[in-house]
Amino acid sequence: MGRGGGSLEDLWCFNEEPVVRAVAESNTPVISAVGHEIDFVLTDFAADRRAETPSAAAELISSGYIDICARLDQAKERISRQTRQVLALHASNLDRLTHQLARHSPRSFIENRHLRLDDLANRMQAATRDAVATQSRTLTDLRQRLRLHHPSQRMDAFRERLASLPPRMNKAATRSLEHHISRIDSIAIRLENLSVQKVLSRGFVMMRDSKGKITTDSAALKNRQELLAEFRDGSVKVRVDKDPQMDLF
Repeated sequence: MGRGGGSLEDLWCFNEEPVVRAVAESNTPVISAVGHEIDFVLTDFAADRRAETPSAAAELISSGYIDICARLDQAKERISRQTRQVLALHASNLDRLTHQLARHSPRSFIENRHLRLDDLANRMQAATRDAVATQSRTLTDLRQRLRLHHPSQRMDAFRERLASLPPRMNKAATRSLEHHISRIDSIAIRLENLSVQKVLSRGFVMMRDSKGKITTDSAALKNRQELLAEFRDGSVKVRVDKDPQMDLF
């Protein structure tokens, strides 16, 4: 299943739930090759294998398979060629012996030639059987290797790797969540320590004027001005006294 590059809107259909479910439930191995290398859609995770591009998907499917087919054709050609050579050789020998037999009439000579012909025939049959058996084993080996390189075998391996992804992703998400919760708890403690009640509990006093505005500058206060002093456990009214203090001693 593939599509060339495009905008997010062009590729969005591969994120639709019906498409993703159809890919995940397909009995036929599916390769998802959507967009370019940097593009990811949900069918990439539901398919048996993701390819970076449609061209990469074609290369993935055909790699190994074409080579095995070529080697299989070569093996067939070798079997055919060797068989023809063996048959041609023994046919030539048979013709030669036939001509020699025609030139010699004694019964013993004919019987000897018959024996040689039988021996040659047996040897030809044995050689043919051996050649066919050898090439048959070669073909069997090539078929086995072809099955091992078949896309369905590779898809099974990729499906197992894909099945291991959700647990790993869950563990990573859990670790990230725990880390953020720890940071939030730390920030909450720091904010609580900076709250007004915490500051007042450490012995500080907050001064407000008659309008409720917090006073931070003593120079802005007027003599006899009334203020509200807030403590940890309550507040009291105070009055500013800027008169010079007499020396008591």
